[in-house]
Amino acid sequence: PRDASRRARTMAAEDALRDEDGDNPVVRRIPVFFNRARAADQTLCVLQYPLRPADRPYDIQHVDAVRYKPKSGKLEIELPRNKGEAANERNVDPEAAPNLRADRRALVSTETPVREGYCVAAMHEGTLHLTPVDAAFQMRP
Repeated sequence: PRDASRRARTMAAEDALRDEDGDNPVVRRIPVFFNRARAADQTLCVLQYPLRPADRPYDIQHVDAVRYKPKSGKLEIELPRNKGEAANERNVDPEAAPNLRADRRALVSTETPVREGYCVAAMHEGTLHLTPVDAAFQMRP
């Protein structure tokens, strides 16, 4: 009975998709997997950069340091400034002592719990994998 009920709901949903928008047909069906299982000591977080324009992302491939304080939920990411960046040229004195140069930038945030229902999605070999997000960090200079 459960399988018959599930098949009936699936067929009804497919009929609704076909009838709903005749000029916009479904072109591909994608299997979806919902991943709940993670180790007890793992947390999935999303890092957001609300003050950074989308067309100028930070170079996160070259991170100098990452610091996390679990009691306060504070995350700090230290990045080198982009070479040739206008602000970099004005703020760096090549003759200054290394600890006085403004050649790095720190992005900081505190952990923000997210509502249930937020997920990270990844396509892998034609399947969509959804994993619930535990927290978000809005990284700011």
